Amino acid sequence: DDTLYQIVIDADGATITPCNEYRMLGNYDLADKIKAAFGDKVALMSIGQAGEQLLANSTIAVTDPEFRPTRHAARGGGGAVMGSKGIKAIIVNPAGAPIRQPANPEAFKKANRSLIDALKSSHYTGEGLPAYGTAMVADITNEMGAFPALGASQGNWEHTEKISGPALAALENERGGEGAATHGCHTGCMIRCSGTYRNKKGEFVTKQPEYETVWSHGGYCGIHDLDAIALLDRMDDDFGLDTIDMGCTIGILMQAGELEMGDAEGAIAAVAEIGKGTERGQLLGSGTASVAKHFGVERAPVVKGQAMAAYDPRALKGMGVTYATSPMGADHTAGHTLANHLHVADPHVDALATDNQWLASAVAQISGAAFDATGFCVFVAFGSFDKPETVKYVLDSMSGFTGVNWNENNFAALGMRILRMERDFNTRSGMTDKDDRLPEWMMTEPLPPHNHVFDVPEEDLARVHNHTDVILTMYEGVTMAFAPPMALLGEGVCRLVPDNLAALGVTKALIVTDVGVAKVGLLKILTDFMDAKFMPYAIYDGTEPNPSVDNVNSGLEVYRTEDCDGIVSLGGGSPHDCAKAIGILVNNPGSIHDYQGLFAVSNMLPPLMAVTTTSGTGSEATFATVISDHERHQKMVLADPKLLPLVAVNDPLMTCSMPPHITAGTGMDALTHAIEAYISKLSNPYSDGLALQAIRLIVESLPRAYKVGSDMEARSNMCYGQYCAGLAFNSAQLGNTHSLAHALGAIYNLPHGECNALMLPYVMRKNLPAVSKKMAEVARILGADGSGLSEEQLAEQAVVFIEQLNRNLGIASSIKELAGR
Repeated sequence: DDTLYQIVIDADGATITPCNEYRMLGNYDLADKIKAAFGDKVALMSIGQAGEQLLANSTIAVTDPEFRPTRHAARGGGGAVMGSKGIKAIIVNPAGAPIRQPANPEAFKKANRSLIDALKSSHYTGEGLPAYGTAMVADITNEMGAFPALGASQGNWEHTEKISGPALAALENERGGEGAATHGCHTGCMIRCSGTYRNKKGEFVTKQPEYETVWSHGGYCGIHDLDAIALLDRMDDDFGLDTIDMGCTIGILMQAGELEMGDAEGAIAAVAEIGKGTERGQLLGSGTASVAKHFGVERAPVVKGQAMAAYDPRALKGMGVTYATSPMGADHTAGHTLANHLHVADPHVDALATDNQWLASAVAQISGAAFDATGFCVFVAFGSFDKPETVKYVLDSMSGFTGVNWNENNFAALGMRILRMERDFNTRSGMTDKDDRLPEWMMTEPLPPHNHVFDVPEEDLARVHNHTDVILTMYEGVTMAFAPPMALLGEGVCRLVPDNLAALGVTKALIVTDVGVAKVGLLKILTDFMDAKFMPYAIYDGTEPNPSVDNVNSGLEVYRTEDCDGIVSLGGGSPHDCAKAIGILVNNPGSIHDYQGLFAVSNMLPPLMAVTTTSGTGSEATFATVISDHERHQKMVLADPKLLPLVAVNDPLMTCSMPPHITAGTGMDALTHAIEAYISKLSNPYSDGLALQAIRLIVESLPRAYKVGSDMEARSNMCYGQYCAGLAFNSAQLGNTHSLAHALGAIYNLPHGECNALMLPYVMRKNLPAVSKKMAEVARILGADGSGLSEEQLAEQAVVFIEQLNRNLGIASSIKELAGR
């Protein structure tokens, strides 16, 4: 029904009661009533008239230290979501509730003291922001020609200095009162970049308008009267409206001829309609995109229905990339690149250039998502521009409080994880890459004074979401090579497993394997060795061919129930991948979904030994694991150096029981690793040597091992070859063959090695024009006679060889055939 409710949360729990008497109250009047009923020691989150009416431009107001509803969760229409639940107010009463305690109080305090000192000594957070507030940015963007004034028809404006930070602070100081030009928006704020705006009589009007507000209600609409801008800010806070979207909406009215440019009184009257709940008010509160569509205005500055903030993408092209690709639409805080353009943050990118804008935006979006998740104010990051140690103190503070060892790698991984979740939500909601675009008029209409358009290529916009690409580009020219600390190779080395476990301090190991390994007797071989050395163990043998989230959770339960303190994986890639994922969750919180991507694991795994019974995956040598999510029909790739087994065991005796079709599939998987690593863009002398040696060993030994499983020389060389291939792609990464194989495995649950074998010649042929020289070298190793052949013709022989090898090994010739087996 249409009943309104208030939720009171206190030390005893939560109470929900009707509050229809508050219907269509503004946030200020509501705050007065809540204060009278509960006192000013509580906190209030509430919606104004806009949220009650379920308008797309609606916010959730939060009270400041003076119990004024001046702080808003403003973007994205959160007020309408709260209103749709019938919730008018949430009152939080902390009385009698304990304060959360840090895991390491001394480390937490030390880090915070250092952080405060750094923020206060920074030119940005210790001087500029406290003195002039965020509106200090107006002069900077205006000078850069990126201040989108008069409906974004020009990039600088003659009246900007009248509404900029210095002018605003001077007026606030002149009118006086507590917290005039410098004020903290919450208790304990160390930057204090807000202020208090009073009218000519010294009466409170609103908090200090932010930069985005003086632009949206000021420069964008041609209004340079600070009193009018402050009143509009007050009305937005009272009715629960996002000032950016509201200012852009007024600008659309001006473009449509409904108001004159610069008409402050008309703007105030228009916003008042929303508070009254009139039909026109409901239209104006429905968001810039809807209002522009209603009036037939094409020049709406919106992406995914959300209005852009005060940085024109034609003059700050990195910000334009953020506007285009941010999951929630045109959101400047999602990936603020101004510092990159001012050359105080990496990567440095000229504001008007076309190249590398995607990289600046991607890095800023990753950082922004992580910062938002911590509860730290985004302006804390500004302190790092001239005090880089600020980042360390933030991470130290987080470590001291949570007990997790935070560093720059897992902090970035946190941001990546959040962005993936948001983008996944958008994808499931029906959005595609075509929604990651700026409006067409910004790509055709030049912005004075530079007369640039937004011309970042569409392929660069797509790169923003490829976080592996982001990391590797940031570390361009750096070779990353990973290998287990110890590798045991040769006949009979499996008997050394219990001794090595004991040396690692393991008192009871979980053996992670699958029923196939157990059925052919390989598990008993290992357990006999364990029993002979009195090494206790538990067994999880439920690993599927494509290990799943359920497998990981089930194995983790056995590990904990059996009180294990180490892991041994026994099998091919599936048990190794499952064991690595179990190890992640032993010492890290959450679900395995939380650790997708690169460098997302915070804490070390328990001691892990990987004993290989196939010669294909190279998983015992790699820092990656692949886990299937059957609900979403996808394979999750997790990669982190912490996933490297401490000991890799390659005993050819453990591979002899493989039937021919498994020998073929796993062997072709290893050969795919070697070839893709060799032709990778990231290949290097280290990986090339390993990859070429792997190719030699595998092509010489795989047919023999396939025909005669007991051929120990062939089996031994396959062990060496697949291990070298694993080390090679640890450094050089893989390619489209594996991308396609992962998709086939996730959707149709097909064997990974045979999927690789099937797709390899197709991808090799597709890649030939770009890698003909290296492919020709592969052909020579494969035994091709290059006499009288061009480099391209010789390279083609490598593909022909692989096609013939597949036939000789009985590999399916089509997906349909493979699926039917």
